[in-house]
Amino acid sequence: MTETLLLDKTTTDHAPAVISGGASVHELQAAAEEVAALAAALVLRTRRERTDGEAVAGSIIELMGSAMPVAQTKSSAVDPVTEADRGAETFIREWLHHRFPQATVIGEEEGADSSAPAAGSLGADPGDSAGPRLEWIVDPIDGTVNFVYGIPAFAVSVAAALDGVPVAGAVVDAAHGHVFGACVGGPATVAPVDLRTEEAVVGERKNIRRQEARKDVAQALVATGFSYDAERRQRQAGVLGAVLPHVRDIRRLGSAALDLCMVASGQVDGYYEHGLNGWDFAAGALIAARAGATVVTPTLNYTAESGLPIIAGVPGVQEELEKMLLSQGAGGSIEQLSLP
Repeated sequence: MTETLLLDKTTTDHAPAVISGGASVHELQAAAEEVAALAAALVLRTRRERTDGEAVAGSIIELMGSAMPVAQTKSSAVDPVTEADRGAETFIREWLHHRFPQATVIGEEEGADSSAPAAGSLGADPGDSAGPRLEWIVDPIDGTVNFVYGIPAFAVSVAAALDGVPVAGAVVDAAHGHVFGACVGGPATVAPVDLRTEEAVVGERKNIRRQEARKDVAQALVATGFSYDAERRQRQAGVLGAVLPHVRDIRRLGSAALDLCMVASGQVDGYYEHGLNGWDFAAGALIAARAGATVVTPTLNYTAESGLPIIAGVPGVQEELEKMLLSQGAGGSIEQLSLP
């Protein structure tokens, strides 16, 4: 079974001829941007209502004394879920089911829909089932630990995938009021969005593209992330120690979706991480690819338990990062590495 998916300008350059329900990839992108922005506004409202923080002048989120209550934990005792995660995913699911009743929604908090999707959407005949299977892949808050602590680095991520391949998506940087978006065949874009109102109106899009020629990895700023599992994190620390001497520096933001958007926008040159779920990267990987980066991800049927890597970067950086990981035995699952 194929483990990896290559996303770059070439592999993402052609839109499918037929999508079940009659939507175009541009409509899917617009829908992803709209619902992600509405959900981000809901997330911020929930935070304001559940914390005693005070807003710093000009800030979207309350930063002072504003710890968000944790509802439960997931994969480990340090992997939190909040009321805002649950509420945002429920909102996104209901919104998408209303607009795209033929599609399946897969979310971080509730998993895949339990029932088979209905047929018909966007004016199509109810019996129209032509085209590949449409799935929406949703992360209601990517960077929940940052959200809990009031660190302004968390996002809402929504992607549309056809037969397991992302074709449209949006990532909303909730703390800074930006929405990144892309679809196959179109440009990567960024737009302002006012999240202080329930309408969350998306402003004018601007295209984003990495214009530079091949970059020397020694001059590359590289982002990464770590697992919530202690043993896996220890292995990842060993890999980091091998990569760090060969790049400009490392950044650890705490949101894979934002890391990939930073590759797209030029704030970092590369990104790698082992053991993500599809909802962590589906939208961001497509956005980075349409901006000119190369992204190698696990196929969406793999879960974080696989320990497989995602490796993204501008020309020159992605290839060298991949070589570094291979040289450390970390080109596949991080679980194959022995602990120090």
